[in-house]
Amino acid sequence: GRYTASQGLKAQELGSKLGAPTIVSVGADAALVRALHEVRAELRAIQERGRKVQRSGGGGPTSQITSDMRREQMLAVRRLVKAKREQISSKAALKARLWKLEAELYQGEPPTVEVAGTVHAGVDIYIHGAHLHTDEAVERVSYHYDPESREIQKGAL
Repeated sequence: GRYTASQGLKAQELGSKLGAPTIVSVGADAALVRALHEVRAELRAIQERGRKVQRSGGGGPTSQITSDMRREQMLAVRRLVKAKREQISSKAALKARLWKLEAELYQGEPPTVEVAGTVHAGVDIYIHGAHLHTDEAVERVSYHYDPESREIQKGAL
């Protein structure tokens, strides 16, 4: 099954012995998570464009440079500088948006998932966007998000 909660989850059992797919997601507004993924994808695209601009920065052969070639090279350099400035500006704006979304998403105490009985193997747990896949069955356990490591930590209940 699929379980979603904004404040946390308490359960007797998660998953099943037969390995039925089970997804637990707590502590995240779905719209904010979507927006966060979109901003991260845009940042990756800008970084890739930046790498392409940087790779195209090398000029051609320098022997027999005519005034027309110099003019073309100057125009090419200007285009590269303009593209780099636009990339830096876009990247800064996206990073600011990313930080704002993360602050909004992760405000307050991180929620927990508490299981008084068994968490079976094959359960996927998401807290504040971090993911943990259980590989083996465990008894009386709690899961919480650690903001420093940005990972889900497991503890005894």
